[in-house]
Amino acid sequence: MGLGSMKYVKKSYFGTTKDLNRVYKFTVLNNRGTEVDIINYGATVTSFRIKDNLGKTHDIVLGYDSLDDYENGDKFFGSTIGRCANRISNSSFRINDKIYNLENNEGDNHLHGGENGFHRKIWDYKVEERVVIFTYISEDMEEGYPGRCTLKVEFTLTDDNELCINYIGKTNKDTILNPTNHCYFNLNGHNDGSILKHSLTVNANSYTPIESDGIPKGKIYKVENTPFDLRTPKSIQEVISRESKQLFYGKGLDHNFCINGKENTLRLGAILEDDSRERRLMVYTTLPGIQIYTGNNIGRENGKGNSTYLDNSGICLETQYYPDSINIDEFQSPILKAGEVYKSTTIYKIESIL
Repeated sequence: MGLGSMKYVKKSYFGTTKDLNRVYKFTVLNNRGTEVDIINYGATVTSFRIKDNLGKTHDIVLGYDSLDDYENGDKFFGSTIGRCANRISNSSFRINDKIYNLENNEGDNHLHGGENGFHRKIWDYKVEERVVIFTYISEDMEEGYPGRCTLKVEFTLTDDNELCINYIGKTNKDTILNPTNHCYFNLNGHNDGSILKHSLTVNANSYTPIESDGIPKGKIYKVENTPFDLRTPKSIQEVISRESKQLFYGKGLDHNFCINGKENTLRLGAILEDDSRERRLMVYTTLPGIQIYTGNNIGRENGKGNSTYLDNSGICLETQYYPDSINIDEFQSPILKAGEVYKSTTIYKIESIL
């Protein structure tokens, strides 16, 4: 780590895993006083600290203080998810006429890469001027997925308060690769109540309705005249309190939206504003979908700083290929072919509205 790197990235010891791997925290800074902490356990964002107009600091993502909590937790706070984000029906898929079976870790289905997915791995790391690059090599048939798959995740914090996440992957056999980040945002502050009074806008004319197991079956519906019409700002409370079988299935929002615009180009996915409409988070991505999850199953979690997180304490804005797209021909395929390169970008940008 050179002197230039140390100006914008600071490395410190975070903890030691149960199997005696040392884990480090990387604090990435910019020239506006913003700081993002990322650990190489799960390539996990543990804090995102910003300053308001009065100079007060707010940490806007949920997380834990200790490595032990990350090892024992099951909420994916801030983690890099893979190989495949979201759900795969019946925990199985077919590639090249071969059926692959995965772990059932949500009923009969496979969720977020399995119990021991990328969120529980120790990642290699490299620090450049303003970037932390995490690398994980997933061996052939790890968690049931074919191919030796290498994923690099680059975190950069710009002076425009953009947390840029670049994903670059390759494999030696055809496989699925559909990573995402699982930050739970609360723009009031991670320990400052629920996100129900936040305002949400989603740049999507369509969404993928789910069945009772939380998985779509290939249908794409227009959002018009539904609770999912978030093309203009609405409070989260207003949205999830409406009568809807879809909201009953998800216990709130836990749905994929089909982002408007040309695929594989960076475009706006969603806008989130805090209760007082003083702070805005804008999400940009090259991916086709964004899963909006309003923290409906947090339950009761002991979070960092002696805080207690409850249902709706945070909201996830997970950029992705559509859920179960490996099993649904109508959805864009998440297959990465041997010898090809996976690339995607997601940007979380914080703005002060005042």
